[in-house]
Amino acid sequence: MYDVIRDKSVASPIRDAFVEGRQENGDPIYPNLEKLDDQTVRFTLNNPNGMFLDAVYSLWLVPKHKWEAAWRGGRFNEVMKLSENPEDVVSLGSFRIKEYVSGQRVVLERNPYFWKLDKKGQRLPYLDRIVFLILKDQNTIALTFEAGQLDILTPRLRAEDYWRVKKLEGPDFTVADIGVSLNTMWLALNQNTALNPTTGKPFVEAWKQALFRNREFRQAVSYAIDRQGLANTVFSGRGVPLYSFISPGDSDWHSEDVMSYPYDPARARQLLSEIGLKDTNGDSFLEDAAGHTVAISIITNTENSQRVGSAAMVARNLNEVGIKAGAAPLAFGLLNNTIQSTFDFDAVILGWRAAAPTGPSNYKSILLSFGLQHVCFPKQTSPSTPWEARVDQLIYEIQASPDDTERRRLFGEIQRIWSEELPEIELIAEQEAVAYKNRLGNVHPSPLPPRATWNIEEIYFRR
Repeated sequence: MYDVIRDKSVASPIRDAFVEGRQENGDPIYPNLEKLDDQTVRFTLNNPNGMFLDAVYSLWLVPKHKWEAAWRGGRFNEVMKLSENPEDVVSLGSFRIKEYVSGQRVVLERNPYFWKLDKKGQRLPYLDRIVFLILKDQNTIALTFEAGQLDILTPRLRAEDYWRVKKLEGPDFTVADIGVSLNTMWLALNQNTALNPTTGKPFVEAWKQALFRNREFRQAVSYAIDRQGLANTVFSGRGVPLYSFISPGDSDWHSEDVMSYPYDPARARQLLSEIGLKDTNGDSFLEDAAGHTVAISIITNTENSQRVGSAAMVARNLNEVGIKAGAAPLAFGLLNNTIQSTFDFDAVILGWRAAAPTGPSNYKSILLSFGLQHVCFPKQTSPSTPWEARVDQLIYEIQASPDDTERRRLFGEIQRIWSEELPEIELIAEQEAVAYKNRLGNVHPSPLPPRATWNIEEIYFRR
């Protein structure tokens, strides 16, 4: 897997977690990996890295005898699809894939070789089988749980379903509040200055690119967004306004020392006026000096009702301050290709899912200027701004520091820079809950994914 993730032709944000720095030509520097024997490998680092084990946690096994030929033949992105034989999927976990039925279910069976034993010496897991039902419509998930067809509502109980399901709570099932989610939702403007290799033209029109790369414009957009309104409506009162890319639910790494943007349309209009945007033709929308109407299309994924609702509300907020905005939901596969390959978009609303363990290592692909998930301008050959260069430097300083307190201070500085420069305009962190039947034992929900099933090997049915 280590060779695969370092291959630039394989789209993997895990690759960025292992970057130690960059060579003079811009190529990334990675630790060296060598096999010592059938059960031992050794990493040799080029620089001190106090958080290297967090990166190693992100590695997954890929069976060499099954997939090496495809990788070396440049076909790795074409294999390991849903149509492949489940037996070809390697698992070191407590369960392994038994069956996949497209659009219906995924069945996992007990892994008889799982390493973990309970206190009595019994090999885990306790359960023999897990069935995941595939429900394409999010609106039916909670209804399916209420109908008794699910034992655990996974991965979470949506905010818009919470109050209805909570009222039904009783001896048969529990609704557990697990606090502020570590996941985040944000808006990013496309600041990509590169040229489309197919057309030779900029990915973003020059006049619009100038706006998107203007910090005051991004700050005006942030002031224009009614985050509390989003929390009260789209998230049914179960969301908190967000100003750092680290959720306040992550008490280990979240910093309060960030720039906040309370809902202030007047301040937004002032900033927009200060950068020369005015309504010159009386149509209620702003124009730049060349007469271009300031218009933004906001894409998001159609499968997520909260993001679709948020995109529509953000568009209304922007219209109120003179920015002509509209929401344009796309299928997730198309959207992902748009923000990572074609770069043909104005703005996008998406979110980050927290990884375990939390902390800087799992944010490198987002924060580093050349990161695959640096959505405002990914895969830069060199930092396009001084602040991005500073964030890159801080990431390497965090890795090199042996002191945990110092690492947190440096990561706090990154959060401060991020909140001022707004490569992402942070929006909302949801207050989360999970629901499960009381006949299940050893369910101990956590804010970290997978929330109710993080200890799935220990969960059992009560007699």
